[in-house]
Amino acid sequence: MAPERIRFFLGEAAAGDPAPTDVYSLGAVLFEALTGRVPFPPAELDDPVAGARDQLQRLAGAVPDIAAINPEVPRALARVVVQCLAADPRHRPSAAALERALDRYLQRRQRRVRALLACASVVAAVLTAGALSLGTPVPATMPAPQPAVTTIQPFVPTPDNLFRRGGDYLRAGDVASATKDFGDAHRIRPDGPSTAFLAYCHSQVSNHKAAATLYGEAIEKHNYRHAWVHCNRAYSLIRCGSDQDLRLAIDEADAALAVEAKLRAARLNRAYARFNSGFDAKTRLHANPEACIADLDGVMAEGPYRADLYYKAALMLTAGAAGREDRLARAVTYLREAVRLGRDSHSLAIDRVFKGHLARRKDFEQVAQLPPAERPEQLTNLHVVDPTGR
Repeated sequence: MAPERIRFFLGEAAAGDPAPTDVYSLGAVLFEALTGRVPFPPAELDDPVAGARDQLQRLAGAVPDIAAINPEVPRALARVVVQCLAADPRHRPSAAALERALDRYLQRRQRRVRALLACASVVAAVLTAGALSLGTPVPATMPAPQPAVTTIQPFVPTPDNLFRRGGDYLRAGDVASATKDFGDAHRIRPDGPSTAFLAYCHSQVSNHKAAATLYGEAIEKHNYRHAWVHCNRAYSLIRCGSDQDLRLAIDEADAALAVEAKLRAARLNRAYARFNSGFDAKTRLHANPEACIADLDGVMAEGPYRADLYYKAALMLTAGAAGREDRLARAVTYLREAVRLGRDSHSLAIDRVFKGHLARRKDFEQVAQLPPAERPEQLTNLHVVDPTGR
């Protein structure tokens, strides 16, 4: 259903012109016919109003890459379908324009078939002439050349196919579709890969409790003990936040580093879990900072760096300085870099940890007064390993 029709049923908009809605519906039908699935799978919600609002958010996203789902679909036809599924009805083709586009596509296909037939006729004539010149017998009748036909194979939802397509969706940034495919693969044939990749999808939408549970199932039940699985589970456990979760997060980071000793994300997760576990909110100090800062030193020895990473590093150093000037000075340097990469400088002066330990430092006052930097684009989470290798 087109977005404007959902808004109409929710009472948020007038009915409007039905023509763009029909174009959208045709685009959805074409998409399913070409790929074997709907473009925006709905969530399974009991409340119809909540389901409608959730679907509106899904429809506002990018149309999934048709070529990634079925590479045999011609690009020209895929472009027409994507235009029909534009969230804004003003960006969809009119019915007449759509008819012309489909007609042009079909005409191009027919011209290519005619060209192939002509080429086949020329080749046949040349071969016949050559056979006559050599005295080779020529058949009384030549079989008519057959046009090349592109057959679009229907998608068969086997666990392997679903897992493969889920990976394609992840690489294309379509987490909702990837979640559905990995979930279907996991339901049909629960195994380590489908369980771990489904967990990764849940973590990408901040459903960390489900992610931690699924990662644990992949590890314990299916013996899928890859470093990235242990590492990513550690991060989801940190986000869950209880004392027990933090202790488990340290164990999972240890397990990841036992498999892959140089995995930077695992070391960052262990440092941050140790920091959260030992930090006293009243004194704003860390009870046992040395192991935490040792991990932090390993993380900061190489890039890439992000504003969030510099901020967390400054937090760990400040809370664990224990009167050491070198750590405090280094913390201020990291905060300067965080501001340069987009952190709000004015928020630093009201942060309880920095306010309590850095307020009298001139270098910190200078950082807190820096003009706000331009916000960077959303970047990769350095705590998490992308299993697709992007």
